[in-house]
Amino acid sequence: SVAELAATAGMGRSTFLRRFRETFGQSPRTLSVGFRMERAATILRTSDTPIKSVAARTGFQSRSHFSRSFHRRFDQSPDAYRRSLRAAHLT
Repeated sequence: SVAELAATAGMGRSTFLRRFRETFGQSPRTLSVGFRMERAATILRTSDTPIKSVAARTGFQSRSHFSRSFHRRFDQSPDAYRRSLRAAHLT
C-alpha cells in the first residue's frame, strides 16, 4: 500500500506521493499496473498460457478486470494481442 511504501521511505503519505509523482511522473499504482501489463504482454508473446492464468500470474483477481486493463494499455484485448502476434509470425 502507499502507506507502507511511505513508511518504508520514512515519509508521510502525501509527501511520498508527491515525490513519487515528481520522480516517476505517475502514481505508484499506475506504475505498478504498467509493469504488470508489460509482464502480461511478455507472457502472451512467449507462451500459450491461458488468459485467466496470465491474469492471475500478473496479480489480477479476475480475467475480466485484467482484460479491461490490458485493453486500456494496448488498445486491444489479450486474445486479439496474441492472435495478431501469431498472424505476424505467419507472414
